[in-house]
Amino acid sequence: MVVYQQYRTVRLGLVLGIVVLTIFLYISYYTSPIEPLYAKPPHHSSVAIESLPLHAAFVSAGGGDITFENLTGSAAGNRSTQEKFILTRNESKIVPDRPPSADYAIDRSAGQEVPVQVSVGFYSPPAIETGSQRESAKTPGEISSGSAVVMTVPSPASSSSVDNSPPKMPAYSTNDIRPNTTIAARGHLDPAQGIRTSELYESGHSVPNAELCPGMGESMRLLILVTSAPNHYDARMAIRHTWGHYGMRRDTAVAFFLGATSDRATEEQLMSENTLFGDLIQGRFVDSYNNLTLKTISMLEWVETYCPQASFVLKTDDDMFINVPKLMEFTEKHRKDKRQIYGRLAKKWKPIRNKKSKYYVSPNQYLPKYFPDFTTGPAYLMTSDVIHDLYDKSLGQTYLKLEDVYTTGIVAQLVKVKRVHVTEFLNRRIAFNACNIKKAISVHMVKGQEQYDLWKKLMDTNLKCK
Repeated sequence: MVVYQQYRTVRLGLVLGIVVLTIFLYISYYTSPIEPLYAKPPHHSSVAIESLPLHAAFVSAGGGDITFENLTGSAAGNRSTQEKFILTRNESKIVPDRPPSADYAIDRSAGQEVPVQVSVGFYSPPAIETGSQRESAKTPGEISSGSAVVMTVPSPASSSSVDNSPPKMPAYSTNDIRPNTTIAARGHLDPAQGIRTSELYESGHSVPNAELCPGMGESMRLLILVTSAPNHYDARMAIRHTWGHYGMRRDTAVAFFLGATSDRATEEQLMSENTLFGDLIQGRFVDSYNNLTLKTISMLEWVETYCPQASFVLKTDDDMFINVPKLMEFTEKHRKDKRQIYGRLAKKWKPIRNKKSKYYVSPNQYLPKYFPDFTTGPAYLMTSDVIHDLYDKSLGQTYLKLEDVYTTGIVAQLVKVKRVHVTEFLNRRIAFNACNIKKAISVHMVKGQEQYDLWKKLMDTNLKCK
């Protein structure tokens, strides 16, 4: 009987305890304020880059930190979550952030925010402002489709549906990557009607990678700039694994030059690629065949801005095999030359007047019967003392999409730069035997996998050629 009474007492105590605990939890839950997610202090952990979320996209790298942006949701306007992952050398921290509105942009001439009509997309090319770029005095860039040209200017990133209020624009440092969107600024422009290049060209570089040329190129013997398309990843990797490895030398640099793309996946891949290799330079123009001349002008501007003291600059394409040892021998023999462009010289070429041709040139663009002598575009070498004059003069001429004719022909003739024919610049496809490769400086129409084969033949020291 005593045991039964003790059992009832214990059971009653447990029931009362549960009731009191339930009441306490109920009161605590409904009377204490709940701290919102975005107000919580940053969480510190030792997350490695490999463990970042699948949608982590590169935002910026500067001051020793690398910033990634985690995007979830099917479109930019439907982002359910946005977090920035800032990676330092020893740790990573997750800082939840709310995206800015896209309803406002910066009026650079007035230095204030003004409403603009913005096109919302997954991604638009970033813009980096450096002290040497006079952006307020430059005209917008272009988006070209056929002969139609739509101009673009930098503006803030696309907005989320969460916040539609005008954002407070932060003070950007010279190394920050700014968000950028596009607006229609000048409507329809037809280059065939004859347009001054300065009306199409936007100065500056979205991704400059100025550290590719330390000390403004004071000790740089050879700078190799490879024009590439955003989706030519395999071609770039083949070059990095073969002749591009000469960029490891202190007196040589190899970089890939490309424009912007509207494809979000490709742009994110480019950001990741640049984070890994740090050898991409992106100009402020849409990457297309019609904009090849804008790409070359942007390349000239980059050299003048970041690497003016380099001795020689090679412009080449990503389907070229370059015999760098042979090229270095050539530069050593011509190290005292001034105001020269070397390459495969084309003489007495006529403009094509057939409007259906890919190479059509209207009389409004170029009237004379023959083009000036020019070096063909797959590869040509310049002494660095011609860079400033070529860049400056090119902005004032009528735009022509044939970049080699325009830059090394029309503009070079106006600034009195000598063009020199060099037989080792083949700039065409040849039989891939070892002796042909060893004798040439440049070989054209080389596919990604063929780069490895040519590299192996070039490195064969047992072969003796006459």
